[in-house]
Amino acid sequence: MIKVSKWRLIGILCIVPVFSFCEFGKDAKTLYQEGLKEIENGNKKAAYALIDKASKKEPTNIQYQWAAAKVAPNQNDAYTHTKAAWDNGLKNPLVLLQLSSIAFHTSLDQKCEYALTLYKDLPDSFKSESFRGDIFFQFNKPDSSIAIWKEIEKVKPDENICLKIALAYEKKGDLGTMLSYLEQCRKANLLNSAGYSKLVSLWALQYDY
Repeated sequence: MIKVSKWRLIGILCIVPVFSFCEFGKDAKTLYQEGLKEIENGNKKAAYALIDKASKKEPTNIQYQWAAAKVAPNQNDAYTHTKAAWDNGLKNPLVLLQLSSIAFHTSLDQKCEYALTLYKDLPDSFKSESFRGDIFFQFNKPDSSIAIWKEIEKVKPDENICLKIALAYEKKGDLGTMLSYLEQCRKANLLNSAGYSKLVSLWALQYDY
């Protein structure tokens, strides 16, 4: 049996609370900055522990909540922090898609419905028909995306909307229509580099090797 002297034992018992108090006594900003350093060092577990403490000290700080969400170790913690960031004012398309993706809904239809509900709470500066199409695309409803983006194309055709429509045809698995559409966009000078890349890939598939 290992014997420990009385004074050594007292010393050990005194040191542990000191370390705990040092950690507890740090302000939220210090904890957050130390968490960012741990992210740079590739230690997400330690980073989350620190940033989570910062978010608990200042629960309405959207910077801390969003940072904690990005390094959270599981879906539940990620959702909790993302929801807190959203509820406290961090309302933009990126957070909306993240929140609706990790929400505890059992089907893509439910996730899409939840995302469209969140969309109503976006600031007007972030609302657009193009982004509404993105929401349907995110949750595997390419037909709805195409319908929305085609209406935009009638009014203001551009390279980005052409690529989005082409990718929606690809998501449907309708490569024939995708090819025809991309060729149409090429003739109208409405293809960007990503669109050309997709077109070339489809041309290559036509060859019988």
